[in-house]
Formats: sequence, structure tokens, C-alpha cells
Amino acid sequence: MKCYIKQIIEIQFIFYNVNFTIIKNNNLESQMQKNIFYLKILIILLLLEKNAYAYLDPGSGSIVLQILVAILATITFYIRATLNFIKIFLLKIKNFFKKKND
Repeated sequence: MKCYIKQIIEIQFIFYNVNFTIIKNNNLESQMQKNIFYLKILIILLLLEKNAYAYLDPGSGSIVLQILVAILATITFYIRATLNFIKIFLLKIKNFFKKKND
């Protein structure tokens, strides 16, 4: 497995600096030089990856399974609640016009 967390944090920091300096400085040439420098650093970070020597313990699988079940239950509840709301709303409209016609 590869450990990209440190690289991702540094990359986000680099992009933040690039965006910040674009807003802060009006000098386009110096800004382009800084952006090229940051791009070179980004490429170097992406090319220098290290092994994490990490493992997945047995509890990780059960956590992933619980997350998937929770997502499925949430989606099911949301769909059922929305459909019941629409059904009740349409029944109220139907009853309103039914009473009006009688």
C-alpha cells in the first residue's frame, strides 16, 4: 500500500498558496514563476511515493460493512418517507376536490 496522506496535504497546501497568491499579487510574471515552481514541487511529490507498511485489522471489515448497511438503511428510509409524503399530499388534494364536487 502507498501512503499518500502527507503528499495530499502538501498538495492541497500548494494549491491553496497558488490560489492565495493569484488573488494577492497583481504582478503576472512573478506569479507565473511561482506557479511554475509550485507545479514542479507538485510533480516531484507525486513521483516520490513511499510504502506505508500498513495493514487492515479484522475490525476494519466490520466497520466497512456497518457503514454500507447504514447507507442502505438511510437511502431506504429517505425513499419511503418521500413516497409516503407524496402519497399523503396527493390523497389530500384528491379528498379536497372530492368534497368540493359533492
